[in-house]
Amino acid sequence: MAADTPVPPTPESWNRWEAYAPRVRTLSFVTFEISLKTFEFVVQCRPHGKRLLFPNLRKLDYNTLSRPSRDSLPPFLAILGESTVEVHLHGLCHEAAPDFLGYLPQKVPHVQHISITARSLPDASCRALASSLIQLKKLTSLKIRGIALNPDVWSAMSHHPSLEHVSATPWIPISDTWKTSKYQPAAFVKLSKLVLTARFAFLCDLFQGQNELPTITDIHFWGTSVTQGDGDFGRLCQLLARKLPNLRCAYLGCYPERSEDHVALGLKDFRSLMECRNLQRFQLDHPWGVSVTASEIGELLDAWPGLDDLGLQYKSYCHRASSLNGTVRWVPPTLPLDVLLDTVIAKAPKMKKLGLVFDANTPISSTPGTSQQQFECLEELEVTLSTVVGQPRA
Repeated sequence: MAADTPVPPTPESWNRWEAYAPRVRTLSFVTFEISLKTFEFVVQCRPHGKRLLFPNLRKLDYNTLSRPSRDSLPPFLAILGESTVEVHLHGLCHEAAPDFLGYLPQKVPHVQHISITARSLPDASCRALASSLIQLKKLTSLKIRGIALNPDVWSAMSHHPSLEHVSATPWIPISDTWKTSKYQPAAFVKLSKLVLTARFAFLCDLFQGQNELPTITDIHFWGTSVTQGDGDFGRLCQLLARKLPNLRCAYLGCYPERSEDHVALGLKDFRSLMECRNLQRFQLDHPWGVSVTASEIGELLDAWPGLDDLGLQYKSYCHRASSLNGTVRWVPPTLPLDVLLDTVIAKAPKMKKLGLVFDANTPISSTPGTSQQQFECLEELEVTLSTVVGQPRA
């Protein structure tokens, strides 16, 4: 019969702990509540003066969902130390968030990677995060989910001396308390990759107030769905072309906002991005597809001579092709496969990844001027809702 209260560790147990604990480099409390309960008891029973339980810990995954309050803070603080360079916090609640975030500079001054998932934290938590960011000088990567990228956090990031990668998803303002006028022009020192989820209109207003950002070379933006002539998406593309002169990778994804938005995007919606001459990878996903002609594909390849990854496709909200059934008003593609292959081979022979919706009724074997050798660099071909009719040939 199990006892309700665990037996306190003996001195011999602590001696074994001293021998093995320094070997621990990674510690994870993600799914098992019982392990966290047991560990909380160990923390309470630790010998007086023993500050760190894992003196050489490098990475911590910590889930607060089983203790959605400040009760989960003491074991968290007992685990962290100056050797820790990677911290993942899961399920952070509004009660405990300010304390958890506020202690980070004190407990992990050398941390390089922080990932936080939370549940709609209030402004107090955002201020605590902003204050900690300013003090964590060696931080290179920040991923936040469920924490608003409010003006305080934006300012702290923009002046950070070593931050290289920021991901804030989803980032959808829930009120008008944060006006884009409060987002001061950023002065990113090393930031190269920026991942954001927000309304395209809000992203437009945000970038409108920014200076040129030469360090950013990689963007992944998800926004509400747009149709041709909508304005916000096209305006955002114009701003990105002006504000990000060294852009090399652009991933733009659209979430459906209204079921009646059954109109594909066209080249005119993102033509301004052709000014980004250094682009090497471009992906545009829309729930109703991207309609382009073979000549327009040629224009893109001429504008981006270093491009080796191109994708213009149908993609649903959850980014799974299986979810497209019944949700997309599919229009048979008119981009002929034979013309497409000739265009890509002629203008981008080093293409490694290609994702387009095309008409594959013309057999490849009858396409003039193409051969396997000319596509020897191609590593991945994604066809999604392309048209394939007829029996396969032997």
